[in-house]
Amino acid sequence: MIAMLMTLALNAQISVWDGTYENWDTIHSGTTDDPILIENAAQLARMSQFIYCSQEPKYYKLTTDIDLDNRIWNPIGYIESVSCPEFNGYFDGDNHTIYNPSNTLFYSTYNGYIKNLTTRGSVVYREAEYSKFGLITYWAPLVENCHNYCDIIINAHSYMTAGSIAGECNTIINCSNHGNITINADNLSWCFVGGIAGGADVIEECYNTGDLNIEISNCNKCKIGGISGLIITEISHSYNTGNIMVNCENSYAGGIVGDMNEYINPLNDIFINSCYNAGNIEAANVGGIIAKTDHENITINVDNCYYINTIASINDYGSPKSESEMKTQDFVNLLNDGGNFYAMDDLYVNRGFPIFAIYYSVDETVFENKISVYPNPANCVVTISGDNLLKIEIFNIIGQTVFSTICNADENTINIANLNSGIYLIKVGTTNGKEFATRIVKE
Repeated sequence: MIAMLMTLALNAQISVWDGTYENWDTIHSGTTDDPILIENAAQLARMSQFIYCSQEPKYYKLTTDIDLDNRIWNPIGYIESVSCPEFNGYFDGDNHTIYNPSNTLFYSTYNGYIKNLTTRGSVVYREAEYSKFGLITYWAPLVENCHNYCDIIINAHSYMTAGSIAGECNTIINCSNHGNITINADNLSWCFVGGIAGGADVIEECYNTGDLNIEISNCNKCKIGGISGLIITEISHSYNTGNIMVNCENSYAGGIVGDMNEYINPLNDIFINSCYNAGNIEAANVGGIIAKTDHENITINVDNCYYINTIASINDYGSPKSESEMKTQDFVNLLNDGGNFYAMDDLYVNRGFPIFAIYYSVDETVFENKISVYPNPANCVVTISGDNLLKIEIFNIIGQTVFSTICNADENTINIANLNSGIYLIKVGTTNGKEFATRIVKE
C-alpha cells in the first residue's frame, strides 16, 4: 500500500502525454508579468501545432514536469505547410523536466529565448531530417540554464550541425550535457558537433561530461568540440570531461571547440578563456583546446586554458596538465584567476576534476535546498529527504558506485547494512538539474 501511494504521488507530479492536444487558458496575456501557463503535456503539445509567425512574441511558462512517453513529437514552431516555421516567443521551463523526448523540443526560434529546462530519458534516436539538431532547440537566439541527461544517436545525411542542447545558437549560458552523443553517416559535406552545441556565437559557464562518438565513412569538413563544434566569438568558463572519438579521415577535434565558424563574414577574432579539457581525444587532428587554427587574418586568443597531458595537441593553444595537477586546489585557483567560478571536487562528483560552484552545495547534514541526510554516522539505514528529489547515488572513496536509485517520494530510506564500514559520498540529483553531495560514515 505504501509503495502504491508513493507511485501515485510521483505520477501526480508528472503530466504524461497521451497524444492529445489541449488549448491553454486564455486568461493570461502572455507578458513578462502575466505569462501563458503551460499546465500539462497536452498543452505543451498544442504549442507544436500553433502558428507563431503572425503573432507578437509572447511569454510562456511551464508549471509541471512532462513525460512525452517517447511519442512522435513535432518540434514547437515547425509546421511544414507554413512559410515561416519558427517559434516566436519566450519559454521559461521554470526548472521543470521533460522526460522521454523523441525529438528536438523547439524548432528555429525567431525571437526570444528558452530557459530553465531539463531533458531526461534513455536514448533519443533520430534519422536526421533536419540539417541541425539539439534536444532543446534546432536554433535560438538565447538558451540559458538548460541541461540534458539523454543519450542521442543520429543517423546523418548530407550534412549535420548538432549538440545536446542546440544545433546552433547565438548565446548559450549555464547549460550542461550528461548524455553520450553518437553520429553515424556514410558521406557528409560537413559535420559540426559539440557536447553543448554544434555551433554558437558565445558560450559561457557550460560543461559536458558525455562522450562524443563520430563514425563517418567520408566527410569533407568534420569539426568536433567537447563544448562546441564551431565558435564565432567566445567560449569562457567552460569545461569538458567527456571522451571524444572521431572515426573520419578529415577530422579536427578539440577538447573545447573544433574550429572557428568560417562561414561568418567578416570573420571575428576568437576568445577562449578559463576553460579546461580532461577528456581523451582520438581524431585525425587533435587540439587540446581548439583543433583547427590555420586561418589567415584571424586572431585566436586562448587565455588561462588547460588540457590533460595525455593529449598530443597539434598546436600550442592551451597548456598541458597532468591528471594529478588538475585535481588540486592550485589548479582551481589558476582557473578562477581571482574569481569564484570553479571549486574543488572534494566529494568526487566529477571524478576529482574541478566543478562549477553553482551546480552543487555541500553540507554535512542539511543542504542548501533543504535536503537532509540522517543519521550520520549510520549503521543499517540512512534517510534522504527534501523537495524535488530525482536520483540518489552512493559512491565509495575510490569513486565506484555502490548504490543508485530513482526517487519516488520526498523521503527515501536506503538500506546500507551490506556496505563495509567507512566513508561514503551520497550524491543527490534534483528535478531542477542541480546536484548536491555530502559525506556519510557507515559504522
